[in-house]
Amino acid sequence: MKRILYPILFVGIIILTGCNKNLNQEIIGKWSVTAFEPLDTTAASLNELAVDKVKKSQEEIQLSFITDTTMRIITPSSKFDASYSIDNDSLVYYKFDGSFDENLLGKFDGTHIKKIIDVPVIRAKVIYSKSE
Repeated sequence: MKRILYPILFVGIIILTGCNKNLNQEIIGKWSVTAFEPLDTTAASLNELAVDKVKKSQEEIQLSFITDTTMRIITPSSKFDASYSIDNDSLVYYKFDGSFDENLLGKFDGTHIKKIIDVPVIRAKVIYSKSE
């Protein structure tokens, strides 16, 4: 039984690892916000100016995935180096250099990175698309 189980388990691990490597290769490049969708339309309509400010700040962020493990988060005033990983559910996590805390960036579907932001004035979906 073990002779049959081990090869099947080994092949399964290789397939799962290989699929994740493909996502890591597909994500390499520069990404920018292409959509901003408020999820709470009541809050969005009550404070439209604040929502526009949040939208603009999100649109100014660029993501640059440099290798299959390193990335840079670029804002108008700073650049932050980080490492990232993609789990088996295609969730992208990053942590800043020198930090042990992982942060959820969003879900990668092969063409977009989708994340939910939850700030005091609004809850919204932000969608990144590859720009280069």
